[in-house]
Amino acid sequence: QPDILNGDQPSSKEAVKKPITIESLKSFTETVNNTGLVYISRLPPFMTPAKLRQLLQQHGQLGRLYAAPEDAKTAYRRKKYRGNKRVNYTEAWVEFEDKKVARKTAEFLNLRNMGGKKRDRFYDDLWNIKYLPRFKWHHLTDQISYERAVRDQKVRTEMEQVKRETKAYMQNVDRAKMIEAMEAKKKRKREEEGLAEK
Repeated sequence: QPDILNGDQPSSKEAVKKPITIESLKSFTETVNNTGLVYISRLPPFMTPAKLRQLLQQHGQLGRLYAAPEDAKTAYRRKKYRGNKRVNYTEAWVEFEDKKVARKTAEFLNLRNMGGKKRDRFYDDLWNIKYLPRFKWHHLTDQISYERAVRDQKVRTEMEQVKRETKAYMQNVDRAKMIEAMEAKKKRKREEEGLAEK
């Protein structure tokens, strides 16, 4: 038997997965349907996903967690002018394995102190947390994918606009140079004609 923990890879025969049964699919669907998501609209500056998980797992079993990093332009300005290169997160979505626990946790924590130890830097920050009814993790991933596609399309559109403006500018520069050369040529011709008359 290969030792997966030590890096051994299973053979192709061993890697074949068992077909999904009706029972396993039903169990998976029930598990997904039982999960609940909460949305944290504001994270304290430089709170890490690990710290957020540590604070919330006291209230129930957690699943997946996604913390959104701050806008790239904001991060660039902060790193450039303040010299702080740490990753900063602005908002987060957290999956609870039980949607009832998710709802109760959000209702209990919202607008309360984050707590922890009194010397904790986040002790006095307030929770801004909301339960999202009928919202599952795949809705979040779909939303993130859509927003990323919209953002990418916006960047592509802006780049195309910059290219068009640059091309138009270069054409105007070339046209101006050509007109300037023609005017210079006419001026030289007039000067030569003037000298010839004398």
